[in-house]
Amino acid sequence: MFQPLPKTRGNEAERSGSARSSLPQDVLQRSLWEQPFYVLDCEATGLDYRRREPCEIAIARFVGGREEESRVWRVKTSEAISPQASALHHITNADLEHAPLPHQVASEIRQFLGNQGVVPWVGYMSVIDAGFLGSFARRYGFADLEACFSAENSLCTKTLGKMLNPDVNDFGDNILQFCAACGVTAIPDAHHTAAGDVIMTARLFEKMLHDVSERGIKTVGDLLDLQHEVLQTPFGIPSRGAEFSESNKLALEKWIGIVAAQSGREELALRELGIGPDRLYRYKN
Repeated sequence: MFQPLPKTRGNEAERSGSARSSLPQDVLQRSLWEQPFYVLDCEATGLDYRRREPCEIAIARFVGGREEESRVWRVKTSEAISPQASALHHITNADLEHAPLPHQVASEIRQFLGNQGVVPWVGYMSVIDAGFLGSFARRYGFADLEACFSAENSLCTKTLGKMLNPDVNDFGDNILQFCAACGVTAIPDAHHTAAGDVIMTARLFEKMLHDVSERGIKTVGDLLDLQHEVLQTPFGIPSRGAEFSESNKLALEKWIGIVAAQSGREELALRELGIGPDRLYRYKN
């Protein structure tokens, strides 16, 4: 039986996610089922997402949990694909010989987004895709795309999946195993293609939209706030034996509300955080 999540406290501005996202207020306040989300995946010239360029980009637009449209671009990069990256995604330098140039791809991405500014987007380990696209945008001077696809505007299906399924192991970047553990159909033959990984990421996200809605999360801002708070909670907990601050308590309440969504989970949540079952917000000595 699902339990509702604790309500976020504070005024509407504090709850909107605006302090952590450049998304417009009307987007942050929109229903999760009415707002278009852009599911993104990149394959790249190398494995370092902070420095290497995307050579393949896939984006699908989803509204109400259903795909409306999708596109895939190959990109003629300014650097060669490393042997390690090519072995992973099987894209070769020859495959990019007649691919469109970066400015052409950037223009088509803008058109696909409807020439909007920043949009809420979704990725599996989204910080990595944000890194690849950020490197691409900075290298070629596409500041608008860098701002649009920054990590702060993203929803990470791995983070959300771990929140909603606390017993699931951490499979690193293996989306196939993560999908299977979350009860989502994977596509083994399409793994490490941008289009295939977008489909699997979208399936994860659709399932998670249903799950968070049943737990009382209704708007884009609510979901971004929740993701931010849960990401911060493990790093903001004081040392053993120290009292929790009021902000620690609120964040912990939200964390417990997620992992205790089914009966018996609260004890697991407290145990994972090293906190006694009396919930005094104090680590055990």
